[in-house]
Amino acid sequence: MTGGNPNRRPAEHAAPTEATVKQLYGTAFRCGKPDCRLPLFRLDNETGDRTLNSRVAHIHARREGGPRWNPGMSGEANRSGENLLLLCIEHSYEIDENAARFPPEMLREWKGAQLAEHDQIQRSWHLNNEEVAEASALSFDPHQMSIATASATTVVAAARAVGKMVSVGRQRRRLAHQAAQAWQALRLRTNRMMPVFDMNGDRLTVEPSRAETKPYQEALDRALADGQAELESLAVDVVAELHVVSAVDKSLGPWCDWVERQVEELITAAGRWPGRPPTEDDQAWPDAVAELQRASVTLSAAWRGERRGSPPEAAPAVSGPVETDEQRAVREHRELLESAGPWGRVGTVTMTRRCTHA
Repeated sequence: MTGGNPNRRPAEHAAPTEATVKQLYGTAFRCGKPDCRLPLFRLDNETGDRTLNSRVAHIHARREGGPRWNPGMSGEANRSGENLLLLCIEHSYEIDENAARFPPEMLREWKGAQLAEHDQIQRSWHLNNEEVAEASALSFDPHQMSIATASATTVVAAARAVGKMVSVGRQRRRLAHQAAQAWQALRLRTNRMMPVFDMNGDRLTVEPSRAETKPYQEALDRALADGQAELESLAVDVVAELHVVSAVDKSLGPWCDWVERQVEELITAAGRWPGRPPTEDDQAWPDAVAELQRASVTLSAAWRGERRGSPPEAAPAVSGPVETDEQRAVREHRELLESAGPWGRVGTVTMTRRCTHA
């Protein structure tokens, strides 16, 4: 064990000057990561307003113990433009959180390519004093940096939790689909085994008995209920992350609310299947998946400063009596009878077009 003063504060260099920050933005246009084409500012084509979408990253950290810290580097060299790289917000956190994947030599190559691109396209950002102060605060102020870091971490975590929820939901939906197909196969077998025709020679549809149908209905209901229960469990993590995002960055609150609403819609869609007996799956489930993914992607875009307009408002609540299981069974029975069509007569036996057996 090496000796040392346990009360010694880690070494820390001074932050770059605002003049250096202004000079950096005057010689770059896009994020310095080669495969990223995001501009350093987002420009609103309608209003002309621009939103900061980047921060000044250190190739060698300012603070001892930070990513790529160089103990032999002087303070002047540390805060000079040669040690600074402009990156979009997302990639500025990526290089610090995964420092081993992004060594100093790689980042210096990125900087060289960024300067070369500026020389070629002659596009950059000329910052006013307020914009310089904003970029400096986001990049160097510990409080602002901690807020931004927390926001980045929770937005990514929320997106990851949504992705897991969608993936699990799709797996569960396949199980429900298999149960519905098994029920339909039973109906087809029953009709093949019991060919019945009306007086015009038209084939009548024959339904299996309730005793035969019950296991298949229970299997479908169980698959839907299990899928819904698992999604409800996963939704806890999504909602928790969304609440943290809202607490850290209140401006993202409306987008977080939108994602949370779509999480609820997905759970609702996961618990239903059209028709009893089942028909082919309708668009309710895929639409719920698509809308949740859209809301999640838009939240991430809003965090990056790419927001356009406002998220959709919540649909007004529809008041009305809640259907009980018994009422649902009666309704489905009536719908089945209505779908039977007109009466037909086969010999001396009167039958409906869709026959059911108790």
